[in-house]
Amino acid sequence: MVQLLVIDSIPFARKHAIDMIMSVLPRSLEVNIIEAKSNNDGLEAFKRCRPEMVILDVSLHGAGGLALAKDIWEIEKRTKIVFWVHTHNDGYLGEITRVAGAHALYGYVLKSEGDEKLRYAIMAVFLNNHQYTDPTVRASMIRPTQRSDFLSDAERETLIDIALGLTDRAISARSGLTVRGVQNRLATLALKILRRDHWKLRQNHEVEVFNPRTRLVMEALRRGYLRLEQLQSAELECEAWLGLSQMARPTTKTQAAQQQMGLVTNEQSSPSPLNFAVPPNTSTVVQHQQTIVAQ
Repeated sequence: MVQLLVIDSIPFARKHAIDMIMSVLPRSLEVNIIEAKSNNDGLEAFKRCRPEMVILDVSLHGAGGLALAKDIWEIEKRTKIVFWVHTHNDGYLGEITRVAGAHALYGYVLKSEGDEKLRYAIMAVFLNNHQYTDPTVRASMIRPTQRSDFLSDAERETLIDIALGLTDRAISARSGLTVRGVQNRLATLALKILRRDHWKLRQNHEVEVFNPRTRLVMEALRRGYLRLEQLQSAELECEAWLGLSQMARPTTKTQAAQQQMGLVTNEQSSPSPLNFAVPPNTSTVVQHQQTIVAQ
């Protein structure tokens, strides 16, 4: 018997997806369909039933469908996932491609494009083992020409730090990079995310039109590289790192980074005051910041 998991927060959407599945799969095939309405429910159902196929709404509450897909593929890379997306943005598909790697099989289809495309995606991915991307998306999106154009985990962490309003020095202290390294990473993010918008950052008649950092965050939000629930979680983590919140607790990764930088010791239960002093080898960088990352 084939196990299939449908994850969507809207009951009608789950029912509709199940109807589409049953209209496509061979009648001779025995299928057990499991439903889940949230990220946590979906992960628990996957661990319990280990379905071969998943239909997943990207915009789930909580950590989101992309985080759930990553968890699923970490458990079982052979799981076939059809991402059923309400509103497309470049960040969704870029993140899916990055997380999927070279071997995971997936489809990407818009809810607004009708039943036929959903049926085709189910057939392509579940029955024929082919990747499928909605043609509407392929025609409109700015596709990275190389895998290196997708954001790395480290670049995403820096992007979140920018969105939280951290300065170059704070990002340097938090990430372990030099100030120059932070500025180089910001320049890379601008090239990857702004692209068509990049010319607007240049001076026009000696007037700087846009603040580059603000424009970077705006474009990252618009294209899906940043999400509200992601920033809410990151803010708690940042407060814990700064020692501002009694409720938040730093993750193991943050604690290890704090200890490595000498911010806390193994015996300390709370962080020492953070030191944002610029290392000696980066003092000149502060005086000559690149235009693209100037604050």
